Amino acid sequence: MSTSTTSYEYYGLNNPDIAWWNASACNTPEGQRVNWFSNQPRDIAAAKVICGQCPVVERCLRHAEENDLVFFVFGGKTPEERR
Repeated sequence: MSTSTTSYEYYGLNNPDIAWWNASACNTPEGQRVNWFSNQPRDIAAAKVICGQCPVVERCLRHAEENDLVFFVFGGKTPEERR
């Protein structure tokens, strides 16, 4: 990931085909306080709480699976849970 690329851009979350992300719980002030890009148990637990409130959690999970995203919580699941 280049220094000029944000994490969201790197994971395809700036792509116009994912307009669903605008409705995601992680795209709220509360969701943005979570460290989504950590693999620490406390951060994963916090991410899963936000995902549990998300109206597009299933679409997010599908995005991770379709794009072979092998890091971080997407759709309420860790990479290990998505395998």
